[in-house]
Amino acid sequence: MTKSIVVDTNLIISALLSSSSSLREVLFDKSIHFYAPNFIIS
Repeated sequence: MTKSIVVDTNLIISALLSSSSSLREVLFDKSIHFYAPNFIIS
């Protein structure tokens, strides 16, 4: 079963900047599907 989570820019930047963040592990978990606004990718 795939989980779905809505993320925002602050969450993504925070996870990428912290090398020891458990949030970073969650963002790279392939069993979770993330939804984000289009402007995050552009």
